[in-house]
Amino acid sequence: MNKNRKSPEERLELIYAITEGKIKAESLLQEIILLLEDYFICKTELSGDTLKLSLYNGQNFALKISET
Repeated sequence: MNKNRKSPEERLELIYAITEGKIKAESLLQEIILLLEDYFICKTELSGDTLKLSLYNGQNFALKISET
């Protein structure tokens, strides 16, 4: 079996991914917020291309996204 061969579903997903429009940094961070809030009990604040994450144990993080 050729492991490089894609199923019809995989090929369709690849076509959708290739033709998808560009995503902005803020939109990507909004998606990441949903994942983080499912995993951590925290407060999140989105400001432009930076996500601030405050954990209730006092730790604070900033995640900045930029297209390269």
